[in-house]
This record gives sequence, structure tokens and C-alpha cells, in this order.
Amino acid sequence: MNDRIEKRLNDIPVAYKNHYRKAMTGKNRPAAVKSFCLECMGWQRTEVAKCDSVACPLFLYRPYK
Repeated sequence: MNDRIEKRLNDIPVAYKNHYRKAMTGKNRPAAVKSFCLECMGWQRTEVAKCDSVACPLFLYRPYK
């Protein structure tokens, strides 16, 4: 992975680093959606489940519904 991705991994909670790594391969869409939603909600699974941002294009695909 490049330096920017490795630097970004330093800010991600340990529990979600593998999701992010999978997402950044470009071959795992579910991991990409999960990583995006988690980052959007401050890495809090419960907040992703409570998300009510229906204007988000990923709203229907969000994890932890």
C-alpha cells in the first residue's frame, strides 16, 4: 500500500483496519461501503445503524442496519 494509505491506517481503530485494507484493494465493495459508513459516523457501529441520511447514495447499502 502507498504511504498515504498507511498513514491513514494510523487513525483507524484496530477493529476496522482490515475492512479498510480490503476496501483499498479495489476488489471488495462491501468492505468499501462499511469503511465509508464507519468513517462517516466516527467509527461507531451503533451510529451507522442509526444513520438517517437518506440523501447519502450509500444509505440503502449501509451495514449494521
